[in-house]
Amino acid sequence: MKPQEKAKLLLVHFLNTHYNMRKDIAKQCALIAVDEIILEMPLIIGERNVKRTFWQEVKKELEKL
Repeated sequence: MKPQEKAKLLLVHFLNTHYNMRKDIAKQCALIAVDEIILEMPLIIGERNVKRTFWQEVKKELEKL
């Protein structure tokens, strides 16, 4: 899945699971979730670094929405 697709999926997830949630609040919730994922990933080279980069790109895409 591409970062842009993941960002949209997270936003839709928050919008669909929380009745009447405004888009801006859903976006903030998704950004908080992504920040937590990034913070929990250790800074090591290799596969985890690729995953960290993916989530950083997801965050950038969320900020654009």
